[in-house]
Amino acid sequence: MALSNLPYDDRAIVDGIKDVTVHAEQISQVAVNFIADDLSDDTTATVTATMTWVISSADAVRLLDAARPTGSLNPAGDARTLTGPAASESDLDEGPQWVDADE
Repeated sequence: MALSNLPYDDRAIVDGIKDVTVHAEQISQVAVNFIADDLSDDTTATVTATMTWVISSADAVRLLDAARPTGSLNPAGDARTLTGPAASESDLDEGPQWVDADE
């Protein structure tokens, strides 16, 4: 079951990995993108990577609990509204049910 469509605090999850036993780790899809043609200490680049950790399910639940969203589920400026919890068990894998404000 994946819960990645919920607005958990990504930083809290990644920081929480430091405090749990990691059974395996993988780094892939590393990319370095230079923002400017000038390669000096005054310019920047972005480094992007996919990092995967294998941890116990119990630790994963604790990480998600610590990183659960607080306050409004809607980001600032998002006019959609949450219609409510899943109506049936088959809807549970679809994530939150949203309706556009224009409907």
